[in-house]
Amino acid sequence: MSNFSDAYRRKMAVNGSTRRARAYTQAQRDFNLYFENTLTRSECLIDGKPAQAVFQDQSQSNNKDLSDDKYIVVPNSVEIGVGSYVTWRDTQWLVFTEEYKTIPTHQQLKIKHINRTIKWLVDKDNKTICNHGMVMISIMTNCTSMDGWQVVIHW
Repeated sequence: MSNFSDAYRRKMAVNGSTRRARAYTQAQRDFNLYFENTLTRSECLIDGKPAQAVFQDQSQSNNKDLSDDKYIVVPNSVEIGVGSYVTWRDTQWLVFTEEYKTIPTHQQLKIKHINRTIKWLVDKDNKTICNHGMVMISIMTNCTSMDGWQVVIHW
């Protein structure tokens, strides 16, 4: 009788030994199935490394400035975080918000289109450019309530 009991426990442990573990495994399978079959999955570069990600439009219903921010959804195995650069459809995007999932089956972050690049001289006589000549990625927005422009620069 012990053989049957052990075999049954081994069979059940494949999906998880507890109800919670089985629910998490099922949620992970659901995400993997969604990720494999969604129409919005495409190739991209994340911090210069090739990856696949799902890109989703942000809901415009309660967004007063009607920005073109998007969600990027990637598996947990992909290294991405706030400040990461994403190259998608020959344009550059900057990750500016990370959402902490209650069930961590994947990562979901918000990205914003980069609309400016900035370089500036550190030493005018020697024509030395800041950051060893690398371009600074920036996002410029019009802040009409503040009567000016806001510039977000990522180093």
